[in-house]
Amino acid sequence: MKKYIFILALILTSLSFAQNSQMAFSRIEQAFKTASPGNLWPLISYPITIRIEDSLYQDISDIQAEKILKEFFQDKDSVQFRFGGITSSYIGTGQSGLITYVEDKNRKSLNVDVYLEIYRGDVFISALNISNYPTAMVFFNFSN
Repeated sequence: MKKYIFILALILTSLSFAQNSQMAFSRIEQAFKTASPGNLWPLISYPITIRIEDSLYQDISDIQAEKILKEFFQDKDSVQFRFGGITSSYIGTGQSGLITYVEDKNRKSLNVDVYLEIYRGDVFISALNISNYPTAMVFFNFSN
């Protein structure tokens, strides 16, 4: 009997995480589409690791993450974004997408990888990659 209760609890927890993560990914997608990172603040965990192009920010606070993301979106026009698929790695469950924008009259595109983790029933962004580095290498520091 205890085994069945444990299995049922495990299934319900998995379903809850799946539903909460899907809601989080929808919120993240909307924030990127509208270039409004302010919608992400409730989802950002501490510590968080972020790579934006060639800059790597490891184990930063939510306040630092807010500043970095605001700076990234500051000069972007005609932003388009859409998640393309679910990924899974040692970092957590994630989704990948492509952000396309205009900056200084030039059209640019970057890959976006967002990784979620669950803590006490809540879903948080644990890592964020906005670069064209391969996902397997994204959170290593390449600066000299």
